[in-house]
Amino acid sequence: MEQLSTADCFLGAFRSIIDGWFYGLEEDVLAEGTIDPSDDAALARRADELLEQRLLEITRATPQFAAALRTYRAAQRQNNHATAEGWRLAGRPAHVAASIKRAAGIKGTWTTSLP
Repeated sequence: MEQLSTADCFLGAFRSIIDGWFYGLEEDVLAEGTIDPSDDAALARRADELLEQRLLEITRATPQFAAALRTYRAAQRQNNHATAEGWRLAGRPAHVAASIKRAAGIKGTWTTSLP
């Protein structure tokens, strides 16, 4: 994961990919045409519902990873930069602080690897 790159990000592109995926959730919600784009609360609620639908398989396979994604997204929305940055989604072996993991209900070792 550390060497993951995209056209926009030479190394450590994992966070960029996750952030793009979250942006895509909101774009998909707006494309449904049922939410007023200026209603931030409704947009966030519907995007969270869509997130849960799309995380279903990941939650079954790696519940800690899904919990981390949920908590990372919530921290971003709340402008809680310390918690969001604490996840270290760059792909390096992560030493995530206990307080950050606790926010997601995660105990033990944390990695950003997928199944």
